[in-house]
Amino acid sequence: MPDVDNFAFFRIVDKQVREAMQQVETEMLPVAQGALKEAGLPLQEHPVEGYYGKTPELTQYFNHIRTLQLNSSDKIGDAIRKLHNFYTNEVFGLGQAVRTAINSKGVWYPIEPPAVISPMVDPLTVAVVQVGKNPATVHQDLTIENITKALEGVELGKGLVGFGSLVDRVERRHTGKYNPIATTLARETTVLSAYVPTLRCMLEYRVSPEVEAQGNTVIDAYNALFEAAGSNVRIQNVTKKNAFGLNHNLPEMNRCVRIFNLELHGQDKEFYHWAIGREGYQPKVIDFWRKEVVTTDMFKKAPEQYQNQRRA
Repeated sequence: MPDVDNFAFFRIVDKQVREAMQQVETEMLPVAQGALKEAGLPLQEHPVEGYYGKTPELTQYFNHIRTLQLNSSDKIGDAIRKLHNFYTNEVFGLGQAVRTAINSKGVWYPIEPPAVISPMVDPLTVAVVQVGKNPATVHQDLTIENITKALEGVELGKGLVGFGSLVDRVERRHTGKYNPIATTLARETTVLSAYVPTLRCMLEYRVSPEVEAQGNTVIDAYNALFEAAGSNVRIQNVTKKNAFGLNHNLPEMNRCVRIFNLELHGQDKEFYHWAIGREGYQPKVIDFWRKEVVTTDMFKKAPEQYQNQRRA
């Protein structure tokens, strides 16, 4: 029989919670069905997450609760009130995520669309929102390490996700690695009650008038050139109406170009280049001299040797 360590202890707790919740949720299916009728909402089907595909009853329960979470109604009945009391219990997290007809005060995200039954904010929700708040850098910011670091400063509460994050934190003290296995298991177990935040941003057309005008002057000049050459190829002008549709599959920016030659008597030729490298996650223009012409393909193969050595 194997030893019981921190992770094994967590898995024992997680297993018992999963099994007990499946029994309780199966028993509560009639309540969920009643709540949907009280709200006057049609049942919607959703991607079935977690363990809810295990039985037809659990799948039905999942779809009923998800429908109540993703829609709103001002109607309140006994079944809705029972589900509200169940899902706002502290065992599921730190607090109610969005407004409902029963309670619209003291929720974590009051500007988000309301729901019939609100999911709960757990420690992982808080950490993800803290880390992933900048649309411009969200793909780089949301990493296991960044989120796990943020979790260390979040209240644990009395839920399974907080418990899982504690287990991972204790384990990291021994291993030095960010590997939130217990947190992931816990969130998958509580997937139906957990609030998953959405970062929304309106796309903006932040193009200066002079930039738009000059860009289309260039396009018109190319089109005139093509017409004079007898070609039917044309480039479409870029405006606010079509720019968003054209803003995809753009060429890579890590390019290199020679912009000056130096020939001194009795010395080797030298070539001065500009290239687009990176500083962190942002593109940055660098310059360097070489005794050979450096092409874009050469630069792509070893950009660090050009970024770190201006002369060679």
